[in-house]
Amino acid sequence: MWDLRTGKCVQTLDWKLSEGHTGVVRCLQVDSWRIVSAADDRTIKVWNLHTGERLCTLHSHTDGVTCVQFSDQQIVSGSYDMTVKLWDFGVF
Repeated sequence: MWDLRTGKCVQTLDWKLSEGHTGVVRCLQVDSWRIVSAADDRTIKVWNLHTGERLCTLHSHTDGVTCVQFSDQQIVSGSYDMTVKLWDFGVF
């Protein structure tokens, strides 16, 4: 993570590459403790911002995921497969 005031790196996360995306990451959204990423590998991944741990991987799109937004309860995603999916955080 970078300090916007100083431009210096203040924290580096040890992301597990084996748990990462296998395609181009098209979008990210961050809140105080999660990162949600979406990629051309047709998956959405939810990460713990502080530890780098992958919390879950969502599979349902049949083509690359192009956009993602989330709230405390839900994730919404759009894809090149011409669908929009609504995911409930309470399920996973």
